[in-house]
This record gives sequence, structure tokens and C-alpha cells, in this order.
Amino acid sequence: MLHTDFLFVENVLKDSDSANAETLFTLLSNKMAELTIEINKVSSLVSDGASVMLRSRTGLAAQLKEINSRIISIHCICHRLALACVDTAKDVEYIGTVEDLLRQLWKYLEN
Repeated sequence: MLHTDFLFVENVLKDSDSANAETLFTLLSNKMAELTIEINKVSSLVSDGASVMLRSRTGLAAQLKEINSRIISIHCICHRLALACVDTAKDVEYIGTVEDLLRQLWKYLEN
């Protein structure tokens, strides 16, 4: 059975000068051990697509795959869409109109 949990929030720079892949891997490994979660039981990593997360040989996903080769790393589709829209909005005026309409709809539903 599939199970998803929000595990923790941590200040990555509390014990490090850089939020590089090594720091992230160490933090994640320590937290997972603390929570008694085995990396071998993790099935996927979804990220914002930053190179520190998905770089092919040195990113966090690559380091996790050294321990568990079955981990699937995915660039979050929502983040990918947001990046595409930001780039497209500069060239296509209609995208800005759609964005404004969606924002207005969101505000209407929120109120």
C-alpha cells in the first residue's frame, strides 16, 4: 500500500555553509535514520529540478540511487509548468491574461 507523509522541516544551513547535495544527503540520511525509515524502502524523490537535486552524478538523487537503485527521481510537474509559464509569459501576452483570470478566480473562491 502506498503511504505518503510530511516528514520534517529543517534548517539546512544550521550546521553547514552550503545547501549542496552532500549536505542535503547527510541531513536526509540522518533524519531518516532518526525516524527509522530505511532508504531502501523509499520509492521516489520529487524535486524542483535544481541541479543540486537532480544532477546526474553528484545530485541528491544520484547519491540516494547509490544506496537504492530503484528510486525514481522526478522533476515536479507543477514546478516545471510554472517555469515554462514564466518563460512563455514574456513572449505570449495571452498567458498573462489567463494568469490574471486564474488569480481572480482563486481570490473569488477564497473569499
